[in-house]
Amino acid sequence: ARTAAHDAQERLQRLSRIHSLEGLTTSIAHEINQPLAAIVTSGHACRRWMEQDPPNLDKARQAIHRILGDVDRASGIITRVRNLTKGAPASTRPFVFNAAVREVLALSQAELQRQAIALRADLADALPLALADSVQIQQVVANLLRNAMEASAAMDVPRRSILLETLLVDDKIVLRVSDRGPGLPAGAQEKVFDAFWTTKHEGMGVGLSISRSMVEANGGHIWAEPRAPGGAVFAFSVPVAQEEAAV
Repeated sequence: ARTAAHDAQERLQRLSRIHSLEGLTTSIAHEINQPLAAIVTSGHACRRWMEQDPPNLDKARQAIHRILGDVDRASGIITRVRNLTKGAPASTRPFVFNAAVREVLALSQAELQRQAIALRADLADALPLALADSVQIQQVVANLLRNAMEASAAMDVPRRSILLETLLVDDKIVLRVSDRGPGLPAGAQEKVFDAFWTTKHEGMGVGLSISRSMVEANGGHIWAEPRAPGGAVFAFSVPVAQEEAAV
């Protein structure tokens, strides 16, 4: 009986390791997809600028700058997702929240234009410094923005609009991403952050689950709600640092 129990325990441990490896692989594959897609887009753009007669070197340099930024972001994603799955604490430090959001928006401009999606950013003035892992928070912003873009792309062009807001609520910095897409199915508000639960035909159901893990690891909270008359709102909060206010 002891031998059988020992063998069963070893099998469970092997299954657990396999499951953890599968989860890590799926998480990294999902998270790294966006910067890789951005690298491909910028690479094609750079080639077009270089093939013009005469070559548009300024535009080509801008494309190369975006590629290098996305390469760094992909490397950071791999490190942080791996640390997250190992239970490593977030690298929290004060940072300017709106500046981090603007970096994500700048990297998303080409895709927004390609899909004819109008984005309005309403960033609150004089927010206090946020206290969190800035790269993890940027990845959450990128996830929510990407989901809103995918929801918007399914609609007619006049309805393709996204509102991104930052505000201060009860000593927490809150970011809200609102879209006018098809909205959330009934009962989905509680399930949408569960791992491997998705409303997308080709989705893996890990993006929002990873986002929740990142936000909660940084002492925040994430939630979803319907948007009237149609669409969805995804929002999260992060703690503020006890320092001077910054834009």
